[in-house]
Amino acid sequence: MEKAISSAIVTILTIFLVLEAFPYLSRVKLTVDESLEFAKDLYEVYVTKGKITKTYYFEVIRIKNGSVVLARPVWFNGTYSNIISFSKLRTPENYLLKGFVKLVIFYKDGYVWVKIHES
Repeated sequence: MEKAISSAIVTILTIFLVLEAFPYLSRVKLTVDESLEFAKDLYEVYVTKGKITKTYYFEVIRIKNGSVVLARPVWFNGTYSNIISFSKLRTPENYLLKGFVKLVIFYKDGYVWVKIHES
């Protein structure tokens, strides 16, 4: 009998705590954006002078010669910003990308190039 009462009290307290926390938990919003992964890959290609072909999901991103503007701030080269200024960055044209995009990032002639993968 005593065990049943203690189980009932624990159950009631658990339900109460979950109901108290629900308004806060329902405001939590999970957003998926691979801006940090993209910034890491830019740096990795620059350091290794290599090549990466990868599909990214972006909320929105603008890539042009010398800079990248992201929807969210990321750590890059010691600063936390949504604008990555990178003088070694080159693109064949200015890109405004949203959603899933397959990009090729490669090092050529002292520059890091970003192109949309053509399959």
